[in-house]
Amino acid sequence: MTSIQKALKSHFGFEKFRSQQQEDVVNAVVKGDRDVFVCMPTGAGKSLCYQLPAVLANGITLVVSPLIALIQDQVDQLQARNIPACSINSKLPAQERRSILEDLERDSPCLKLLYVTPEMLASPSFQPCLSSLSARGLVSRLAVDEAHCEDVVRSLNLRHPLSFSTPVFRSNLRYDVIFRDVLPDAYTHLHAFIKKALGDGPAGQGCGIVYCRTRDGCEEVAHRLTRLGVSARPYHAGLKTADRTEAQSDWMQGKVSAIVATISFGMGVDKPDVRFVAHWNLAKSLASYYQESGRAGRDGLPASCRTYYSSQDRDQIGFLIRKEIARIQKKRGSEKEQDRVAVTDFEAMVAFCEQEACRHATISQFFGDGRPDCAGACDFCRDPRVVRAQLEAAARLSTRTGPAQSREPSGPFGFDPQLYAGGRKGYGFERYDEDSGSDKEDDFENRKKEFGNLFRKQMKMRKGSGVKEVFVPPDADCPLREASSQRIPKLTVKAREHCLSLLQSTLDSHQEAAVLEESSDTRSLAVEMEHEVFRSSKSANLYKASVLKRVAELKKGADGVTSPPVGGGENSSHGDGLTDSKPDPSSSSSSSSCGDFLGFTPASQVYSLKRKRVGAGLRGSSNPFQTAAELLSREHDVSGGGAGAWSGAGRDAQTADAPCRPGSPEAGEGRKRKTESADSPPPPAPAPPRL
Repeated sequence: MTSIQKALKSHFGFEKFRSQQQEDVVNAVVKGDRDVFVCMPTGAGKSLCYQLPAVLANGITLVVSPLIALIQDQVDQLQARNIPACSINSKLPAQERRSILEDLERDSPCLKLLYVTPEMLASPSFQPCLSSLSARGLVSRLAVDEAHCEDVVRSLNLRHPLSFSTPVFRSNLRYDVIFRDVLPDAYTHLHAFIKKALGDGPAGQGCGIVYCRTRDGCEEVAHRLTRLGVSARPYHAGLKTADRTEAQSDWMQGKVSAIVATISFGMGVDKPDVRFVAHWNLAKSLASYYQESGRAGRDGLPASCRTYYSSQDRDQIGFLIRKEIARIQKKRGSEKEQDRVAVTDFEAMVAFCEQEACRHATISQFFGDGRPDCAGACDFCRDPRVVRAQLEAAARLSTRTGPAQSREPSGPFGFDPQLYAGGRKGYGFERYDEDSGSDKEDDFENRKKEFGNLFRKQMKMRKGSGVKEVFVPPDADCPLREASSQRIPKLTVKAREHCLSLLQSTLDSHQEAAVLEESSDTRSLAVEMEHEVFRSSKSANLYKASVLKRVAELKKGADGVTSPPVGGGENSSHGDGLTDSKPDPSSSSSSSSCGDFLGFTPASQVYSLKRKRVGAGLRGSSNPFQTAAELLSREHDVSGGGAGAWSGAGRDAQTADAPCRPGSPEAGEGRKRKTESADSPPPPAPAPPRL
């Protein structure tokens, strides 16, 4: 007995290899003088082809595998056989990661197989460890598992590799198709199929898988089967991790007869006594269907593979595939070969179900193999009349889809690279399932990311196109103050100049109406008013609204707006832009001084005549700000600052009832006398004039 055969029995418990080809592959890998490329169908024993040589080699075999779940399953199996194996991945606890890295830093590590994902292999955190192992000559082999792509030979730079391939035909699998549309009760039919399939195996042994397209479908089918007497558990990404683990564990231990799952289940699960695989929904491609159905009968005993076909599934899945193709084409702006392949593969699956032909022959021809000897291993070869009767009944209910054309093998060694999960041209059909089977991203994180993208897109649409406007600088003779300032977004110099001209024209019209003094410089006054509005506004809309408010107040000047002085600065008192350069104790700043003497007040102005509550810094205006000069002047007025504070109170009292010109000093004085006479004692008599 050779060392290879001894290791096969002592470490893996097998007396002999599963096939002669598997033994040839192991011998070639152990010899190690050439690279080896292995293409075998599901259940042919590909993993053993690199695991057994790893046990015999000095050093570490680095295994690259796409899924963490697949890696963990193989690591658990190896550790159960006392073979030193571990994995470094993103879900590994920190303490366990440190322990593994410490072992890898030793001169003679205990590990025999180290599993990593492609992302971990390329990560900067793992590169130093890999470089250290390579520099010390501790990497004995590199194995790439589940290499579903055509360019694997070119990517790995394989030089004249030995190629091993196996025909896809498996004589122990019995295929049949049932048209669900013509069944009176599909769930009862599925229950009978499961009972019959499990009855073929030894008593108390055997189990099966029912594949569904959606999570809701998994829940519904599992519930119906349980009610009919079959112990079934659902398995999908919507369940908690603990519930999924429990469901898989019960199924692996034989406590559950059927596990109802999405297509992600079964990847890397090595359970030999799977007696049936039923597809409750149509698979996305014939390649995917072959891989999923191939999880049955790995022990070489007979197993049943059934598809429940319906026109509704066909139409829905076809629509999803075309929609996804259109989305990707719109994103990249061009059409690629994989777009056409996606549709062709789905049409091949439809043809597999609808045509009158041997099921095994259809699969073999799809992958480029010759026609096998079915020998009654499919429903058509057993009884073609039953298949024809189903097709005729289904034709009355739905429109049949034309058969798809098979294509020639296109792989690097004369085989179809989509032999397993659809390969690179498989177009990622798992994205159409609610459970993608990927351990890289959690389902909740995906939904959270999608919502964030949608929210940002909507907010961007609300803000506009986002094109930044170019600021046009002012002319050399621009009269505006701070004309080059861009403190208010989207406010142009042209808009400010327009507002300035609007203010000036209003002031000019009031000067003609004698509201302003003849000596007033309306140009300078308009510039100061515009600048004050510019400094107090934070947006272009608020700026324009404030300017219109000033214009409206100026137009009401005939109703009592006093003459706004030229200039602003620190002596400005009113926050609305109509400011006093300095408080005049001889006149009032009330905007409705003449309303008391004209005898009529419009209803719209009644509220403006109401006395406002005076708070800190509030002088009855909309702006609570007051300068220090105003506060001192007001304190002087209230405390009775001598004859100067009431210098106008003793002049001709009879003029209080006389008509007054709006905005004139006499109007202000008359209103003050009338107000103070009712609420306060008369002011002291003015001092006699000096001679």
